[in-house]
Amino acid sequence: TLCLEKRGGHRLPNGFPHAHNFDHLLRRQAVCVIETPTNNEASTAIIQCTGGVTGEPKPVKLSNRNLVTNCVQIGRWLEVLFKKGEETVAAVAPLFHIYGLTNILNLGLISGSTIALIPDPRDLKGILKEIQRSQATILPAVPWHFERWLAMNIDLKQYFHSVKLCVSGGSAITVETINGFEIASGS
Repeated sequence: TLCLEKRGGHRLPNGFPHAHNFDHLLRRQAVCVIETPTNNEASTAIIQCTGGVTGEPKPVKLSNRNLVTNCVQIGRWLEVLFKKGEETVAAVAPLFHIYGLTNILNLGLISGSTIALIPDPRDLKGILKEIQRSQATILPAVPWHFERWLAMNIDLKQYFHSVKLCVSGGSAITVETINGFEIASGS
């Protein structure tokens, strides 16, 4: 655990020797080096729930190697398309979801991108305003978003002119939705 914060105060629970107060880390002036436990590449780094869209969430163990490999794969694929440190990823999917972890957080970390956090993934107009405000260049979303934006019958090009890449995941997207969105948004 790198940082841990409890609601209602700044107490760190006993039994977490590697937990640190996030506020204290943010206030430090110098680069902060934190001693972390030694892990091998096969050890479990996180337990991530998946399958919430299609059924009951199922916990999946992801190793250090899984996470690093995912970042390297994303980095290799995108290095041809994007300039490191100059992109903005619109965080439409929640970061606690496996899709948000891999296509937003890991993508943002490996590419040095800004991550524009979206507080409510169901607020379609709010997402459009944030994409426009942040000049997002990468948009990982789910088919539902693309379908609903098309159904709004508005000029999507004014919101998506900065977007270089749209990624759809979480469930299948129809060819009609892809083609319709490409035409309507210019992305």
